[in-house]
Amino acid sequence: MAVVKRNQNSDNNSPKKAIVSKISKTTPIKSVNSQKQIKSTTLSKSTKNKINRTLLNKSHLDIELENAKNKVKENPNDPFYHNLLGVAYKNKLMYIQAIKAYEKALELDSNFVLAYYNLAIVYKEQSKNEKAIEYYKKAISLNPNFTSALINLGNVYYSIGKIDLAIECYKKVIEIDPMDAISYKNLGVAYLALGRLDKSLIYFEEAIRYEPSDQETQKFMGMAHRKRRKLRSKIKDIYEAIKSDPGNLNLRNELALIYFQTGFIKNSLEEYKVILKMNPKDINAREKISLIEKEIEEENHKEPL
Repeated sequence: MAVVKRNQNSDNNSPKKAIVSKISKTTPIKSVNSQKQIKSTTLSKSTKNKINRTLLNKSHLDIELENAKNKVKENPNDPFYHNLLGVAYKNKLMYIQAIKAYEKALELDSNFVLAYYNLAIVYKEQSKNEKAIEYYKKAISLNPNFTSALINLGNVYYSIGKIDLAIECYKKVIEIDPMDAISYKNLGVAYLALGRLDKSLIYFEEAIRYEPSDQETQKFMGMAHRKRRKLRSKIKDIYEAIKSDPGNLNLRNELALIYFQTGFIKNSLEEYKVILKMNPKDINAREKISLIEKEIEEENHKEPL
């Protein structure tokens, strides 16, 4: 399953990114030169408004960049303004210049958290995931409670298939801010991608609790409910088939996995133990037993959400 990020500007008050269905990047300013070939009378009102907004936005970004350059000239040794210049370049998709500006800010102040954070955003937008991870980690090492950096780091891990590491990041955010709807939502998506329908539903419900109007979360929760119902509907038939053929390991593995995915954890554990007893060389069953036992122990020592 792919992930979605809330659009984010790499400024000092940058909002958090959420994941849900697809990756969205800052939309580059498109050229409107082609309008010269079209008579203005042929343009619809909505098209004219879109062109005007594009031109206005482009003008705003140019002014923002010019102002940032002037601030750097006035304050050449102030890392804040070099970071501000990096933001202006990044907003115009001038990534090389943005990186140089952020690096200059760090040259002036090696503990400037926002510069590391903004560098990570630039590298992520260029799909340079390892560099993005490096700089998000640096920002977090300087500010362990930097929830935006933790969420974004989790999103990078998710995008490269390291879902367990993504989950760790989102859970850290919830430890810091137990009402962070984005992290609950992200955890729901991550567990849904792992096929853990029971856990995904728990976190989607928490996300909706803190953000009741989030239709995207509601959509994914509905998907998880449907998948869980479909899997649970198979349990009775598989169970009956095993009664007729108790030595069928394929059936037992299928039942154990469905139990695991749909929330019947203890049933799953017992079934995997039977499988391992029947086939002591079954590595998957051994790993699942270890995983489930660890999970049960953690649940027993964890306070409810």
